[in-house]
Amino acid sequence: MIAIPDELAEKHLREQICKGDVLFWKDYPGKEQNRDSHFIILTKCIGDEFLYIRATARVNLYQGPLAIRAQVDTLFLKKGSCKIFPKDTVLDFKWIGSFNIQQLRKLLGANLKTEGKLEKGIIEQIELVITKAKTISQKYKDLILNSN
Repeated sequence: MIAIPDELAEKHLREQICKGDVLFWKDYPGKEQNRDSHFIILTKCIGDEFLYIRATARVNLYQGPLAIRAQVDTLFLKKGSCKIFPKDTVLDFKWIGSFNIQQLRKLLGANLKTEGKLEKGIIEQIELVITKAKTISQKYKDLILNSN
């Protein structure tokens, strides 16, 4: 196996990971249990960090009379509307996080894999939700909306 110098690997990630990329983390360590999770990259690399949002197929938390998260900024992706997500999926914009470049370098290829890129129409829907969002700080809105 060929070892790639850290600086070269990080430079590659800064240039290759971009807005709309979807990363898959097998057995992501959650609060109560490990879950397979998808992360959607919301920005290009800014200050050695990428903002992301997690996607969930647990739509029951967001719809219907028992929904505990119904009043947050969300985007619903119906089954079949995106080839990456085979089930109904929710993006909850209350939970924006960040990966730093060193985390990605260590995790990619081990726990984290690239799944593909969202279609332009879905990226536009995400930006529309962010524009209207009440739970996202203005700083994050600006970073996401100004990132290409």
